[in-house]
Amino acid sequence: MNQAYPLRKAFPSIATRFQSAAAVALALLLGGCIAGDCDSSVLDEVRSPDGARIAAAFHWDCGATTKTAQLITLRASGRSFDGGDDPIVFSTTWGGKLHPVWKDARTLVIEHDAPAREIFIQETQLESVTISYLRKGGL
Repeated sequence: MNQAYPLRKAFPSIATRFQSAAAVALALLLGGCIAGDCDSSVLDEVRSPDGARIAAAFHWDCGATTKTAQLITLRASGRSFDGGDDPIVFSTTWGGKLHPVWKDARTLVIEHDAPAREIFIQETQLESVTISYLRKGGL
C-alpha cells in the first residue's frame, strides 16, 4: 500500500534543514534592503502652502535584483528627508515623470505618466491631506 507523506514526516531532518536554509536565504535577501543597501535620490520636494508638510518625490534603487521605484512621501516640514521612513502615498516602477503639486494646504495632486499596471501604491487620503492623481502623457 502506497501512502504519500509530507516531506516533514518522511524525512524530518531534511525538511528541517531545508526550512532553516530557506529562512536564512530569505533573511539575507530581505536584509539587503533593510540594512540600508538601497540608494535614494530626491527628484522633487514641494512644501505645502501653509508650510506644514513636504511632499517628496524620490527614486529608490536596491540594485540589480529588483526593479527601481519612484515614490512620493509626505512628512512634517520640520523633518529632513531620510530616504524612505515617511508614509508613502504613491509608488510606481515606471521610470517616467513624477511631480507633486499642492493645490492648497490640504490637497495634493500627483502628476505622473505611469501606466496603471506599474502603480503599486496610490493613496487618496493621509491624515488631513486629500490626494488626487493626474495622469499626463509625457509630463
